[in-house]
Amino acid sequence: MAMILENDIHLSICPQSNSPSGTTENIKNHPILRLFDYGIKLRVNTDDLLLFNATITDQFIDLFENNIFYFEEIDRICKNAFL
Repeated sequence: MAMILENDIHLSICPQSNSPSGTTENIKNHPILRLFDYGIKLRVNTDDLLLFNATITDQFIDLFENNIFYFEEIDRICKNAFL
């Protein structure tokens, strides 16, 4: 994570595809909050929409409903998409 932060690398993350693909056990165990708290700039994106049936809005709702991010943090993540 230090290397990512030091090199100002922005991550595009698709949380709802990570569990079915085996990257994480479930949304509660996703490392997205740890990355965000570390200061890494990230964006939430979609993966294969036909396969995972999750829009960007769906992913933000899932992150919010699982108490991973709140509105202020979601706002910062959305702004990162323009950097």
